[in-house]
Amino acid sequence: MNSVEGGTNEETISSYSALNEMSFGAIGGLIAGLVMAGIGYAIPIPGMMGEPFFISSADMWNLPNKVVTGWSLLIVTSLIIGLIFGLVTARASTLRITSMAKGLALGPIVGLVVFILVFLPVEIPPMPSLVSANNFLLESFGYNLVFGLVLGATAAGLSLRTRTKIAK
Repeated sequence: MNSVEGGTNEETISSYSALNEMSFGAIGGLIAGLVMAGIGYAIPIPGMMGEPFFISSADMWNLPNKVVTGWSLLIVTSLIIGLIFGLVTARASTLRITSMAKGLALGPIVGLVVFILVFLPVEIPPMPSLVSANNFLLESFGYNLVFGLVLGATAAGLSLRTRTKIAK
């Protein structure tokens, strides 16, 4: 620790608030959603005419303007997941992000929860044959883990970067 005037020590403390953490989570969710979109375009769902999962999903549910609807749902869902992540990590002291490692550890847990609570109920009902399609579920689980890792890393990076040092 560095010395400051008067011989006291400088201590790292947080300029920490739930609102900040929710904002960092939302930004992390948005970035994670955009990464997922890139992966979706690079590795489209087999048999879906080369479309990424979020556009195919809108199409399978017969939603209007599948491209706009798919993108909108991806962005809104990613933001909401990020906001929830930020709120939970801000409010539950044991889950509070105190290091990049903790953000990276919490991310895959979020990915698993999203896979179970969001992905499976949205993707499987309109097209149950996807379950038996090659490695569809395994790849989709991997997508969700990547989402969680990007969310956790981004939120942790932003949160840790805003911590300030003040004289005690």
